[in-house]
Amino acid sequence: MPRGTREKIVNAFFRCANKHPDIHHFTIAEIAEEAGVSRQAIQRKHYRTVEELILDIRRQVNDKVKKELDFHYPKEGISPYHVFAMHILPVIYEYRDWLKVLCTTCMDPHWMNFIETQYKEWFSPYLVEDVSKTGFSKEFVKNFIVKEVLSIVASWLSEDLPEPPVSFSRKFLLLTLTSEELFIAPQYHYKAPVICKK
Repeated sequence: MPRGTREKIVNAFFRCANKHPDIHHFTIAEIAEEAGVSRQAIQRKHYRTVEELILDIRRQVNDKVKKELDFHYPKEGISPYHVFAMHILPVIYEYRDWLKVLCTTCMDPHWMNFIETQYKEWFSPYLVEDVSKTGFSKEFVKNFIVKEVLSIVASWLSEDLPEPPVSFSRKFLLLTLTSEELFIAPQYHYKAPVICKK
């Protein structure tokens, strides 16, 4: 099969989802027809099931995001929201067409749970030491932060023309400001660089 066949299959999957946003399952045959390839060729050389295809899509998006998250270990003066705004939003933006479909259709009903699980522990080291003093449990705070971040991202990507991350990052930081002040340890609050005047 030509080299771009897997990409054609993935694109066909997203076209099916866009055409029928309320349907949560398509067959390999339906995706094959949309892609213009045979069902047998897809199952023999690429994906035996639609679930395999969905897992591959998740992996492609998540591997790149996770690599960036792992690279940015907590450092004083660097908020997790700034890491997200400056380093993760651009990666997410690369996959904006895919993610918009995943956020606005029923094609992968477990997508949000999958993402929440991936990011919850990443935020843990940033939390205030005695989070119970905020009146919330640590688990509540982690869930809240991740759901807040993902809600902002989903709203951003659901727009017809999502704003580029370089400008949207300022809005993202504004929307997360209260959470940073309440739940993130002070040493990780963003500190603007000092500009020396001559």
